[in-house]
Order: sequence, then structure tokens, then C-alpha cells
Amino acid sequence: MRVWLFFRKQAEDRFMSISFEKKILNFARAEKLLREGDHICVSVSGGADSLCLLAVMQRLQTEAAFSLSAVHINHHLRGQESDGDEAFVRSFCDDRSIPLRVFHCRADEAADRLRCSAEEAGRMLRQEAWRRCAAAAEGMKIAAAHHRNDQAETVLFRAARGTSLAGLGGIRPVQPILPPAPPEEELLREMITEDSCIRLFSDTGDTAPSLLLIRPLLCAGRDEIEKWMREQGFCWRTDRTNLENAFARNSIRNELIPLMERQINQDAVRHLAELAEDAGEADRFLREEAMRRAAKYMISGSHYAKACIGILDSVRKEPPVMQRYILMEALHLSAGGTRDLGREQLRQLQELFSLPAGRQTDLPYGICAVREYDGIRLYNKRTCGLEDTGKDREILLPDLSPQPDNGKGQSVQFSLGGWHFDAKVISRSECPGDIPQKEYTKWLDYDKIKQCLAVRFRREGDWMTTLKDGGRKKLKGILIDSK
Repeated sequence: MRVWLFFRKQAEDRFMSISFEKKILNFARAEKLLREGDHICVSVSGGADSLCLLAVMQRLQTEAAFSLSAVHINHHLRGQESDGDEAFVRSFCDDRSIPLRVFHCRADEAADRLRCSAEEAGRMLRQEAWRRCAAAAEGMKIAAAHHRNDQAETVLFRAARGTSLAGLGGIRPVQPILPPAPPEEELLREMITEDSCIRLFSDTGDTAPSLLLIRPLLCAGRDEIEKWMREQGFCWRTDRTNLENAFARNSIRNELIPLMERQINQDAVRHLAELAEDAGEADRFLREEAMRRAAKYMISGSHYAKACIGILDSVRKEPPVMQRYILMEALHLSAGGTRDLGREQLRQLQELFSLPAGRQTDLPYGICAVREYDGIRLYNKRTCGLEDTGKDREILLPDLSPQPDNGKGQSVQFSLGGWHFDAKVISRSECPGDIPQKEYTKWLDYDKIKQCLAVRFRREGDWMTTLKDGGRKKLKGILIDSK
């Protein structure tokens, strides 16, 4: 007896669509991208990738129990084509009853004012629009349509330009979107408006302090996405600038990766994405281990001002890779940011360890690294009070003599060079019998002081009387002898 099974084309297509949607859902659950009650706002450009993500997320709404909306940002970089993209996205969302917010900006003008490329300005403006959306809905996550091919392009781009293990980790499934620096935030608010009411961000309340960007399509390739879109009968818009090789990433996408697939391995994209996943896991492990070990080498005692961190010489006993991770952790803590910190800044810090005490180097985010006898100290000039306290600054203390009415001495507090000072006069009867030798407390006979006390940095030619017979010694020599 023979049994013949016949499959109709319609059923075949339906099976394929279910498989693709289930793949996205399984990936989202494995990476903890979705949870019940989330509000997912999909960033939609009108291209195949973002429309695919929006359509898939709408079909997964019931099973994953989240609410859905969309946001479109018109950068006005391609004239009528940009307006056509907007109209297409509006129609797509209207047909499916998906709530949509549309923002307008001039990315080219923003680039001039922000002093960056139009591509970078566009990224910053998109994030500003996302923050504005998130401010209106509690628990919102922004979903972007980056996929496996984007991952491969990112790995190749970073490797060619120079990167670390963290950079090879490529695009992460989940990424926090942090607020911009205050000067940039004000500019961004001025340069983007919401189409529905033509108003500035600043007119409608505060932006969200931070939010999560998720990438549910990171497990799928471009071919899979476009195949699914065709099977479902969806059309999409094509950005012609993506076909031009004026930008480095376009050359990687249009020339380098196809060449690798033809002449090296047809699964090159998948293998590069797997490399990114492995590199990301290794980076997370090393970073966590560095944070655990850093406690032995990083100090910030009570005599250190806020955001001033000391790194002991003993850190050089660690393996080179662990040294770099610990130093980067110290830089991140001092800077409060990571974007402009990389291999070059680590090299500068490592070189500083081999220099004599007193040498220093300036780093991004207003960080000043100073070589000391037992290590390196990182000052953040923005938070340590160093930006307006050059070495020529001098603080004159007021007269602290006891007041006639109560006989009590005055006190004064001030900061200089990242150090906090507390000066006060006490009576002789309040002084201890033996003056304690405390490293950060100094005792002076106020009756012998003829002029106002002053606090400043050492200057060339400074000297002190160090002997009973009036013998003097240069302050520079005293400090060197005292290490």
C-alpha cells in the first residue's frame, strides 16, 4: 500500500511564515527583549527591514502580550523621496490601525550645528525622537530592525578601522539609550518637531532619562527578511543612497560581503555574526572579572574629591589584557561616558606608568591623568573643580582671629585642585598635649602668622625654613624627599 502526500503552495507559504515569526519570537524571548505588558515602539523608515519588523511584531502581539506603536523620522535628506517614505509609512500604519508618530528634522543643518557628519546627526536626532516617544508611555522600548547582515557589516567596519574585543561584539540585542550631554540636548530639542502638531520637544514636557533599544531581527538575514516580505505580499521603499558606495559601510554591504560570499564562503555573514556573539560573551566575562579585581587597585579615599580615582602601580602585575580592562573601568568611572575612550587612551595611561611623578596627560571628558609616586590619579576636571583652577590660582583666607564677643575662632571651607579644605582657629587650651601626626591635618601657630593665609600650587623658587638656625630649603626638594 502506498500513501502519497500532496502539499498545496498556499499551505507551504503559510508554514514558512509561521517558522519565520516563531524564530523571531524565540530569539526575543531568549534574549529577554519582550515581557508581558511592554509597549514596543518600532522605528520605521519604510524599507523592507523595518516594515518586516513592524508586521511581525503586530502578529506576535497577542501571544507575547505587549502593546504596539510606530515612529517615523523624516530627515529631509532626499527631498521628495523622503516625503514619499513618510507617506508610505503613514499608509502602511493606517491600513493596519497601528498608532504612528512622525517627526521632522533637517539632519544636514543639525550636522553643521553639532559639528559632526549628517549620518551621526541623524542618529542623534532619531534618539531624541525615541526619548520623546518613551516619555509619553511607561515601559516603552524602542525596536530597531538591525539584522544579521548589519551585524556582519559592523564587525568588518570596526575591525578595519581598529577596535577592541568589545567592538568585535558588534550590535547587541539590547542597548540602553542614554540622554545626550546638556549642550547637545538643547540643540536637539530645537532641531526636531513633531508633525502632528508642529511643536518643539521642549513644549511638551521632559524627555525620558533613558530607555532600552531592542533588536528582534538580529537573528535573521536580509535574504530571509525580503523573502518573507515577498511571501506575504508586502511592498517596501528602497533608499537609493544605500546603493551608492560613497560611504564606507555601503561599500562593505554592496561589494566586500558579496565578494566574500562568492569567493570565500557563502555563509560568511552568519559566521561573522557568530564571531560577534562569541566576542561579546568574552568581553562581558573579562569586564565583569576586571570589575571584581579592580577593588585591589582603585582607591577613592575621603581625601579624594568626587570623580577622582587613584590606580595603584600594582595593577601592572595583572596580565596585559586584564590591565587594559581595569584601566578602562577606571576611565569609565571617572568620565561617566565611554564613547571617546579606546585603545589610544589606554596606551597613554600605560605610558604614564613609566614616567616620573608629576607628569600628566589630558584625556577626553575633561579627565586629567597625573603620575604620582604610587600610581596614577584620574581627575575629572568637570566635577573636581579643576576646570577653573589653573596652577596660577591662589585662594586668600579671611582673617580667622577669635571674635571679641565670644572668643571663638572662625572657620572656612573651600576647594582647590580637586582637594577639599577646612581651616579653623581653636584656642591653645583646646589643643591636645601632643600634636597628632595626621597626614591630612596640619597645625600652625596662628599668632605667628603676620599676613593672610594663602593656599595655592607650588611655584618655582618657593622655599621653607627647615632648621632652627634659619636654614632654608627649596620646596621642590622637600616634596621630592618626602615622595
